[in-house]
Amino acid sequence: GMAGRRVAKRSGVTIDGYRRTIRAALSAALRRGLILTNPATGRIDAIPPKEERDLSIWEPEQTAKFLAHVAGDRLSALYELAAYAGLRRAELCGLRWSDLDPGYSGLKVRQTIVEVASKDIPDEERFCRLCKDEHVGMMFKGPKSRAGRRWIPLAEPAREALRQHHKAQAEERAD
Repeated sequence: GMAGRRVAKRSGVTIDGYRRTIRAALSAALRRGLILTNPATGRIDAIPPKEERDLSIWEPEQTAKFLAHVAGDRLSALYELAAYAGLRRAELCGLRWSDLDPGYSGLKVRQTIVEVASKDIPDEERFCRLCKDEHVGMMFKGPKSRAGRRWIPLAEPAREALRQHHKAQAEERAD
């Protein structure tokens, strides 16, 4: 991932995340009687305020236009799923056919694909279970939290796109 990356300036959100982690560790030490007070309690005034971002969200017409444009693409089912299910990129890339309900009524998010530093991949996980090739840099992992493991209902356009893709994939494998 981002190991060893040099950044000139950290954002206020990042700095506050560090502070919250330290505060949690010091709170545990306080509960165990290892320290008398937690110096990281409260907000630190020196942390820059959260920066506001201008989000660009597509209107339904723009999404429909995009989906029509990519309709013939090999990954069109992925785009349909992204548009209708609202999954994150890592969740989309981690999906398997076994994660879909019969009839494509919904899917379960059970794993994601994450980028990791090559040195952080355990030897037993360096080689793909399916193709037996070494895939350094990417790894399947479970969602970060229990809430990340969830069932997502699928809209009919996404269901149909997945049916078509599954059928095309089966035909490719048969050839």
